[in-house]
Amino acid sequence: MSANAAPVELIDLLHKFTVTDPDKLGCVMNETDEAYHGSPAINRSKAEAFRASPMEFHGLYVSGVIPRREETDAFRVGKAVHCLVNEGEAAFAARFVAVPVDAPKRPTVRQINAKKPSPETVEAIKWWSDFDASTVGKTLCEAEEIATTRAVYEAVMRHPGARQLMQGAQGEVTWRHHAEALGFTVQCKTDLVNDRGCDLTNGMPFFADVKTVPSLTRNHFGVPRNFLKVWEKSMIDFGYHRQDAYYSAIVDMVMSAPWRCIFIACGKNAPNDIALIEIDAEARAKGMIEVSETWQALSDALRNDKWPTIPPVIHRVGLPKWYAERDAD
Repeated sequence: MSANAAPVELIDLLHKFTVTDPDKLGCVMNETDEAYHGSPAINRSKAEAFRASPMEFHGLYVSGVIPRREETDAFRVGKAVHCLVNEGEAAFAARFVAVPVDAPKRPTVRQINAKKPSPETVEAIKWWSDFDASTVGKTLCEAEEIATTRAVYEAVMRHPGARQLMQGAQGEVTWRHHAEALGFTVQCKTDLVNDRGCDLTNGMPFFADVKTVPSLTRNHFGVPRNFLKVWEKSMIDFGYHRQDAYYSAIVDMVMSAPWRCIFIACGKNAPNDIALIEIDAEARAKGMIEVSETWQALSDALRNDKWPTIPPVIHRVGLPKWYAERDAD
């Protein structure tokens, strides 16, 4: 750069992820999902996207060039279970509806735009037009998904420990804190909150999160496994130790006191086993380290508009350790 060249101005993007309204900070009750996800604050999903790929985060939340992913069947069932367990029947009925098993197949765009559609297509178009008009704003589910949701809910309600956690708890509470050192606002939304605690938590305040897994007693191959081993794998695959750390850090910042974090793990397949899980101190500490590193790296990227990607060099890859140990056995 020559002596007379103008200095390069850094693009500080922190303002895009800052909440300034004091009514939206702290412990926020009765915030809708739309308002929560519409907030610019950094939630766990955004942090995990940055952890996976800073460029992906940039495309999703800064430039907007990457479209948001479509909802999967598993995610849809998880949302339905969360709603029914945490908010009750009225909220569930207002947000979710089953497509009747005898509904005609939804017509394709080509069928809808056909010059001379068949009588069956005309009938199907009218049926779906009427059905869509009557279910505006609701999530459409297959009848089997609704049945699964209700089976999980009933299993939760039969479980004495889960019922105790739910008794007197507030559902769906938003926690939001502006982290001055990082320069952006962080947020999370807990499924159940009880500031008085219960017998299971020895009277200590807690928040609980409902998690659905295909089964708590079999792995993804259908082989019987101890439920703790199944959860252990889920914790690694989905970063639940980081979720524990993420939520705990924000709740601690808002309340200035530690709360216990309990996961209500629910098996979606019969017999719909339920387990109450608390991540141990070692796993939570590891999660805290990973969350802190992610927050700091994100802060640096937003301050300097620099987004690390895979280095443009040749990468040498070997066989994983387990492969070599397989022959030794």
